[in-house]
Amino acid sequence: MGWLTRRLVLEVRFTHNLAYYTTRIDTLEDQILTMSDTALPMEGSQSQWKRVMKSAKLKMGKKKMKNIGLTSIMLIRTENGLHATGALCRHMWWPLAYGGKVKDGCVRCPLHQSTYHLEDGGVKEWSPFPLFPLYGRLLAKMRKKRPLQIHNVREIDGWIEVRLAC
Repeated sequence: MGWLTRRLVLEVRFTHNLAYYTTRIDTLEDQILTMSDTALPMEGSQSQWKRVMKSAKLKMGKKKMKNIGLTSIMLIRTENGLHATGALCRHMWWPLAYGGKVKDGCVRCPLHQSTYHLEDGGVKEWSPFPLFPLYGRLLAKMRKKRPLQIHNVREIDGWIEVRLAC
């Protein structure tokens, strides 16, 4: 076997294993989401507003990644206002605050170019990966489309406060 054939065999095996494990992760994630939907909210947990950062530290067009307990969020200030979203791309869990582009009310993941609407978290594009469209279509099929989680956000007394979505 030549080196190219060996490399292709390894890539196919890797892709097959990756598809299996991401499907398994999706299944477990669905089970966890179902369990959390039926669980009773703990007192003082997600229903309260949490102070995240001083309002003056988030400039127009900038993004910041912050943690509230075990939940990572991304704060973005745009011409349309202040937005709080899940910090990680729902495709391959890449941090959107690091390299993500904000344009026309959407945020684009720097890794595989998945694009989400900031207002409702809806998916505009799912892993198009324009450099290699065939590769992008393959990656898009590895995980089902999931919207970006949107959290309530407000500014009070010079602070940005976030209430996590349930």
